[in-house]
Amino acid sequence: MVDAKVRQAGRRGQGTVLKVVVYSLPSEKCPQCRFTKRKFQDFGIEFDEVYVDRDAEALERVRREVLSDPNARLSLPVVRVELGDGATWTWQGYRPSQIEQLAGSLAGV
Repeated sequence: MVDAKVRQAGRRGQGTVLKVVVYSLPSEKCPQCRFTKRKFQDFGIEFDEVYVDRDAEALERVRREVLSDPNARLSLPVVRVELGDGATWTWQGYRPSQIEQLAGSLAGV
């Protein structure tokens, strides 16, 4: 449902994207992370990057916030989009369709 909010926010100019965070490994260790960051760059979407191999606290925060089962497997990267209305949109792995949807929403499509 958050994706509907993103589309709606793009049309109204409200609930704008405040921040995009990519939780990842360095590109040479994670092709999916590299592809995700490149796709964001291709669309001109700015993002903050947190390397979970260097920040154990960030890794635990991602596990708590993204996974309902702390023993479940985490796929990197994890992308968290913070919206101005307090909602978040989160996904795991390389998901070009999600990035394209976000880009379209930011463009007001």
